Amino acid sequence: MFKTRVGDLVNMMAFNLKGKSTDAMSAVKVFCRLDGPMELLDESTPQARWITRRYRTVKAVYDEIRKDALAVLEKHKGPLAHFISHKDRFAVTKDLSNELSYLFPSKVLVIAREKNGELKLSIRSSRNGPAIDKALEKALVGLEAHGGGHEHACGANVKKEDFDKFLDNFREALGFK
Repeated sequence: MFKTRVGDLVNMMAFNLKGKSTDAMSAVKVFCRLDGPMELLDESTPQARWITRRYRTVKAVYDEIRKDALAVLEKHKGPLAHFISHKDRFAVTKDLSNELSYLFPSKVLVIAREKNGELKLSIRSSRNGPAIDKALEKALVGLEAHGGGHEHACGANVKKEDFDKFLDNFREALGFK
């Protein structure tokens, strides 16, 4: 996913669906007109160049947030690490948490973006890491928050002022305290 041309295609598609819904719908229409993946990878048509230009716009924002996240996460010592992005032009926390989980397989990651007084969380653990879905349920009790997900991938919305309490609850629920 993170080191192949197939992964590039996945990101091109995913990043073109970010931002305004009108932009995403335009991208879907253009995707439907492509003859195949090589047209996109080779940028051999105006439609493919349009898709890759939009992809590069979103990727530039993603790369900036990724750089900030890497700087923060490399300093975290424990098994739970978190990063908050204050840039909310594009919702890339899902994509970022997936890549960072690949890069930091021994950590449980909480990747967040701030929007309207809330933190939108994307939470990941590796396949060999702890199950996080039940721990998330426990961590949200008593907070103005909601969320859910799967054994190793979850999402949640937490009020900004409740985030520290959420992290404490989550650490405890994971048995990291």
